[in-house]
Amino acid sequence: MTFRQAAQLYNLTFRRPGRSQAECAPLWMRHAGPSVLPRLLALMTPHLADYAIGEYYLAGLARMAGHARPALPAVTALIDRRTRIPVNDSTRDAETRLDESLLAAALNTRRAILADEVPQPHAQPSPPAQPLPR
Repeated sequence: MTFRQAAQLYNLTFRRPGRSQAECAPLWMRHAGPSVLPRLLALMTPHLADYAIGEYYLAGLARMAGHARPALPAVTALIDRRTRIPVNDSTRDAETRLDESLLAAALNTRRAILADEVPQPHAQPSPPAQPLPR
């Protein structure tokens, strides 16, 4: 990634909340490394219950997979919520659909986070190289 591309990705990730931020956050983590994870999760988790953009943030966490494990309590809290999200749509059915789609996204995100274990570095020596057969 060029310096200009990295700057654009940084701006899309950290300047304004919304769909672009949700989609760019996993890309920024891939570029900058896991050290930025706490900052990204602090940006993402407050928007999980937002009916307009929550699904995008949940999808971003799902793409981060096991790295997003620290966000699991926020995702689980959304799943365990006993009240509907505050949404004002045209009909009660539409409001229910929005609520159910957000719940489905949260369930998929939790499944993705738990399915992908982040491997821990091991201090195992690599096996000796085998000579090629002749």
